[in-house]
Amino acid sequence: MFKATLEFKFKDGETARRVLGSIETDNQGFVETRLQEGTLFCFVEAKSVASLRHTLDDLLACADLAQSVILRREK
Repeated sequence: MFKATLEFKFKDGETARRVLGSIETDNQGFVETRLQEGTLFCFVEAKSVASLRHTLDDLLACADLAQSVILRREK
């Protein structure tokens, strides 16, 4: 089993919650998440390195898009 932990630090808890809300539907069953104030922790497990990489690529792309949309709306 291959594992990875990602830690996303946002300016506040509300931003972290909004990003989590945007990504959790797509990643259900693949990524376990935890919020702690302005930090979103993502825990990923996969049976192969290729599968882990694919899940991480998707997770990072979704988190990047969610953050971009949230920041654009705040302007």
